[in-house]
Amino acid sequence: MKPKRHPDTLISLSIIRTRPETDPRSAISSLALFTVHRRALFDVAFQLEHHFFDPDDDAADILERAARSIPADSTVLIRQAHQAPANRTGAPSDAVFLARALETNTVIAFDADEHELAEAGMLIGLDMPGRGSTPLRWRRRAPLHAQAMWVIYAASFCSAEEQRALFSAHLAWCALQRAKLGVGAG
Repeated sequence: MKPKRHPDTLISLSIIRTRPETDPRSAISSLALFTVHRRALFDVAFQLEHHFFDPDDDAADILERAARSIPADSTVLIRQAHQAPANRTGAPSDAVFLARALETNTVIAFDADEHELAEAGMLIGLDMPGRGSTPLRWRRRAPLHAQAMWVIYAASFCSAEEQRALFSAHLAWCALQRAKLGVGAG
């Protein structure tokens, strides 16, 4: 049996911007933190936070608050902008900013496009929005992206047995979330 690969605490952080991150007019419109806590070898708990922001909210303040909410020594997944070094104002990318702010954490920044995230989300039954979705649904994609990023991580670093257990636990958690909200009930 392979040793466990999933960290005790993993936080997948999805940041949605109004424009490409390299555009100086870009603002953070929403942010989601999807947390996976390992309680035992194949027993995990999930938590999801989703926040919306106004276009005039300062991105650095938003990222600093997000960094402060992340427990020390946890593993953090961040989607980095596609081949995006510092923007024209000289500010670091979101991934670089957070990596600096989370110096006691293991930060994994990776590049995944909308198509890759959609495929990963569909692996665990998430109804991922596409470019043709309504503007409201498109704006609310951060929680789905955060979960899809976790799927990519688990598929890359966890054994097949652990993946089955993690994804089954996620499926049960999703059912509980829908039941709490009364979604799909008659």
